[in-house]
Amino acid sequence: MTEGLVSVIIPVYNRENTIKRAIDSVLCQTYANLEVVIVDDGSTDNTVKIVNEYEDNRIKLICQKENGGANRARNIGIANSGGEYIAFQDSDDEWFPDKLRIQIEQMKSHGYMACYSPYNLYENEIVSTVPFYYDNVDKYQINLRKTLMKHNAIGIPTLIIRQSVLELLEKEYFDEYMPRLQDYDFVIRIAKTVEIGYVNRPLVNAYRTSNSISTDKEALYKAIARLLRKHYNFLDIKSFLEIFLASNDIMLDADAVLLNGLNMIQEALDDLGYKKINVRNMLISYVAKQTKIQKNIEQIQNDYYLGKLCDREFAIYGAGKVGQELYYKLKARGLQPRCFLVTACEKREQIDGIPVLSIDEYHDKENMVLIGISKEYQTELIENLLDRSYKEFYVCLL
Repeated sequence: MTEGLVSVIIPVYNRENTIKRAIDSVLCQTYANLEVVIVDDGSTDNTVKIVNEYEDNRIKLICQKENGGANRARNIGIANSGGEYIAFQDSDDEWFPDKLRIQIEQMKSHGYMACYSPYNLYENEIVSTVPFYYDNVDKYQINLRKTLMKHNAIGIPTLIIRQSVLELLEKEYFDEYMPRLQDYDFVIRIAKTVEIGYVNRPLVNAYRTSNSISTDKEALYKAIARLLRKHYNFLDIKSFLEIFLASNDIMLDADAVLLNGLNMIQEALDDLGYKKINVRNMLISYVAKQTKIQKNIEQIQNDYYLGKLCDREFAIYGAGKVGQELYYKLKARGLQPRCFLVTACEKREQIDGIPVLSIDEYHDKENMVLIGISKEYQTELIENLLDRSYKEFYVCLL
């Protein structure tokens, strides 16, 4: 039986250092009947030169004069494809050699119109598998629609679909106005129309780079608002927003970015008739919950370290108000420090008969040092201890 043609769509923009890896991983597939449609999105580096060096008639290169974004490039690639199947590769990722064969066999044996797999994510020398519990077939196959109502589980470079699925999408392939989460939007629209199969082992290595669109937080807020407007009748909105708040470190965003972003999301909710869902209150609730969890963890750590203390076998770094409050609390427990430490000590001093020493005068670096100073100076004191090779220290809770 003749293998159906697979059209592999690769959008690329200024990826001279990674495009060869991406292309090679496609050309080396054990499934041979394929074409590679590469859409260069106005690259200004050597990307096009590298692609043109391939002497393989399976490669089709389309060059755009101006950068129009990955969504538009993918749509152009789809429009110029002729395969029975459509697969998607990113210009900095890498397929396993048997990716296509495994997925197409899965599709044929179960009658699936689409299929995906987990992937290995390489980010800042750390490797993780996405999704983490990828062997949970109930969540990622049987109940995939319920999962997608809350968060995306499908990476586009793992996805393969039959050409006929595109007709069900009514010619809107990748949303060119979606600044981020284009994968999620595309996947939701497919999940609304067909059943998606799942191979429960990684078939792709994905590499996240520093100049990726995924680092643009303003674009993320815009995408969330647009996704809500498009798919409010599919998403579990409350769960979706809770996961978004918990997984994107938005409290680290600049104040203006955060406030403007939350306003955009709230405006979408209000327009859709979900005024009872207040995204700011959700964020406050989430932060309060995380703060409570962190305090519980800190208390457990505090009890552990205090339980290890022996009288006169530790020092308190800090001789001011906080350090002295810590001292008297420990004294009430029958624990006294060997000394107080300060960063610099101009003259010999004592507190309640306990000597105050300069950190450079104290040479017993094996015993515990409790840091007793206000939070604004704790980082500086920890750095001082690290610079001087102190072995064990802890910021003690009062």
